Amino acid sequence: MINKSYCEPKRPTVAQTNVSVAATSTSVLAANSSRSFLLLQNISDTDIYFRFGDDATTSSFLLVANGGSWESPGLVCPTAAINAIHASTGTKALAVLEG
Repeated sequence: MINKSYCEPKRPTVAQTNVSVAATSTSVLAANSSRSFLLLQNISDTDIYFRFGDDATTSSFLLVANGGSWESPGLVCPTAAINAIHASTGTKALAVLEG
């Protein structure tokens, strides 16, 4: 008999938040050793840059304006803190799904 609990993938509880990203490095999520899923989506009109484990800069990973996104690949999910920044004025919206 096959142990079904071993064969089925984990189904994490997912929490959604919107983060206001500033023109200085902004904390998006704290480090989370239990994180198993992550989706970041830029829902603003300006490019947003993000970085794992350190302050974000405008040479960090890019999320293009109006829907650019990054999703944790397969079985790998970063557990470090996440920071973001943009190169415009005011704050810009970043949608975050974490599980």
